[in-house]
Amino acid sequence: MSTSAIIGISGQILTTDQYAGEPDIIIRDGVTAIDILCFKDKTSLNSVIIPNSVTSLGNLCFYGCSSLTSIIIRDSVTTSNLTIGNSCFYNCTSLISIAIPDSVTKLSNFCFQNCSSLISIAIPDSVTDLGNLSFYGCSSLISIIIPDGVTRINTSNFQNCSDLTSITIPDSVDTIKEISFSGCTSLTYVTYNNITYKYKYFTTDNDRTNPVKILVENNNINDWDILLTLQTFTLDPSNITVENYGTINMTFSDNITQEDILGNLTVDPSNA
Repeated sequence: MSTSAIIGISGQILTTDQYAGEPDIIIRDGVTAIDILCFKDKTSLNSVIIPNSVTSLGNLCFYGCSSLTSIIIRDSVTTSNLTIGNSCFYNCTSLISIAIPDSVTKLSNFCFQNCSSLISIAIPDSVTDLGNLSFYGCSSLISIIIPDGVTRINTSNFQNCSDLTSITIPDSVDTIKEISFSGCTSLTYVTYNNITYKYKYFTTDNDRTNPVKILVENNNINDWDILLTLQTFTLDPSNITVENYGTINMTFSDNITQEDILGNLTVDPSNA
């Protein structure tokens, strides 16, 4: 059994020259930040423990750590906000799970992109910004709960998460950007505002000939929510705002009958 190496100097930023290739490391308590590119492409790195003294993970600091399976970020009520840099865990293809501490308020762009082994991630309620493409290509991610306080699901946030079966969206979210869920071929249920909907399909490009987006309210067969997405929509079925196309009001009186919709839906009997 290998012993974890303790690296870094208290009161200083951890830089790449302080890492000697050990597979398992503990960053010394008192280290203030991890420098940009610090562990970039260090394929021998298996596990990392980060103390709560660290307030910044630099851009690309764990980029390409393809053997990294475990990362623990210590949290504390006295810790300052932790900043996670762009592409911080990009291409950490062996990372299975990670718990983000409460000291994080924003996920950076490309934060977990192509973490293809990531099955689960706990996002705390302190996070209000998901960044762009933050979970793009997380093809093993099964479910995600977006915390209260997030208002936007940004461009390609969950694109190509092919194993994603369910997602919970809080009622604080009012905008979903283009191709947010493109390539989520296993998506079955979406929970919004504490109501679970049967997922049917989700058109995510700008072609107006593609079908509208439909979420089925499980417990009320007479009340269907129709969500139209070309580039962006707000989650209000009576007033759906579409960027570059103005406002489109989708109701049954707008040349869409209930029979038209029912003829194209498959309802799960156990949830109807």
